[in-house]
Amino acid sequence: MSLSVIILAAGRGTRMGGHLPKVLYEVAGCTMLEHVLTAVQTLESDDIRVIVGPELLNHPLFIELKERYNFTVVLQLERNGTADAVRHGISPGHLHDKTLVVYGDTPMITGQLLKSLLSSMRSDPDAHIMNLGFKANNPYGYGRLIIGEKNALLSIVEEQDANTQQKAIDTCNSGIMLFNSTTLVTLLQAVSNLNAKGEYYLVDTVKLATQQGLPCIYMLCDESEVLGVNTYAQLAEAEMAMQNRIRKKMIDLGVMLYAPDTAFFAADTELEPGVKIHPYVVLGKNVKIAAGSEVYSFSHLEKVVVGNNCSIGPHARIREHVVLESDVRVGNFVELKKSRLGSGTKTSHLCYIGDADLGSGVNVGAGVVCANYDGFTKHKTLIEDGAFIGSNSSLVAPITISSNAVIAAGSTICEDVPPDALAIARNKQTNIEGRGMNHRRKKRHGKHG
Repeated sequence: MSLSVIILAAGRGTRMGGHLPKVLYEVAGCTMLEHVLTAVQTLESDDIRVIVGPELLNHPLFIELKERYNFTVVLQLERNGTADAVRHGISPGHLHDKTLVVYGDTPMITGQLLKSLLSSMRSDPDAHIMNLGFKANNPYGYGRLIIGEKNALLSIVEEQDANTQQKAIDTCNSGIMLFNSTTLVTLLQAVSNLNAKGEYYLVDTVKLATQQGLPCIYMLCDESEVLGVNTYAQLAEAEMAMQNRIRKKMIDLGVMLYAPDTAFFAADTELEPGVKIHPYVVLGKNVKIAAGSEVYSFSHLEKVVVGNNCSIGPHARIREHVVLESDVRVGNFVELKKSRLGSGTKTSHLCYIGDADLGSGVNVGAGVVCANYDGFTKHKTLIEDGAFIGSNSSLVAPITISSNAVIAAGSTICEDVPPDALAIARNKQTNIEGRGMNHRRKKRHGKHG
């Protein structure tokens, strides 16, 4: 069975302010459209079409998706309803056996769910249309599935057009539909816009098929699998559902989540069994953490690769393009960016390490700063194996601290330091005998006027 997939993604997102094309809002650090693309690309289809509006067509995030996923872009200039959108996506001269229609604002759908839908339709070769429905906790706003004898799907009625009896139905339309392609082409020509919104509804194909004696069927799934997003409240609901899905996956994998509801992940987070995540940790995009590592509370990581048996936080911030090799310690109030820390290296307190390459066994004291920016260009700091950087030191890049060198506390280092050397760059201390007593005497006299 050959398959064409049409993703409807032309929504403006007006109920969300229209500041961003709706399908580009993120859930778990990934745009809703990418979640849908990830799901449909698990299917055996070489014909995936995304229906877009002008706002989406040239958006940088959408252009990036086009570079990473294989699909055809179809522009819909005027929004006249879902049936009109599907008309744009159909090529009557190049039809596949089946056409699957999904929505770009349903981030919770999975390839497994869509494969189940395809399998169910294969098991009923007489069916011309299959709808994916669900039992709604609150059906308000959803189209209702009208079910007849022998569980046949007779029609789908939108909320605005439903009567009181139909509004009491809790079996609802997810929007995801699978068609016999030749039937779809014929029915689309007959769809009218005689409804409350004056639009061409794709769901009207079900009633038209029934009138022509063409069987329609449906499959039910859990409501959480087909959450649609039209408002910020629904976006928050989808985020919560996705986080719960990821948390369960992590726990099942063997990751220790001390307080699961307070750990937040991106869709692409990769944690190995044995990783420990403490309460109130945020793992952003492109985070990979190897077995035995532990992330303490209030730490935020993104675009980082963490080796085995590392300790991070609490209150650590690790930004993009950081690699931690095994047994690295990143302590409280440490910020890392565009840096590599070799095995056994420790940055335990109050440091900024940016644009730096640290070897193995390096000790970085409290308050150390890599001064990497001169106002025009970022410069590199190289710290070789075994170096010891004393507390409250500034390393002015570009600079190399060679192997086993020692930097005295409080130094501002502007020149390269050779191997095994001790570098001191601070003013000489002067002690003036008795001056402290004079200071206290003046202070007392000042108090008494």
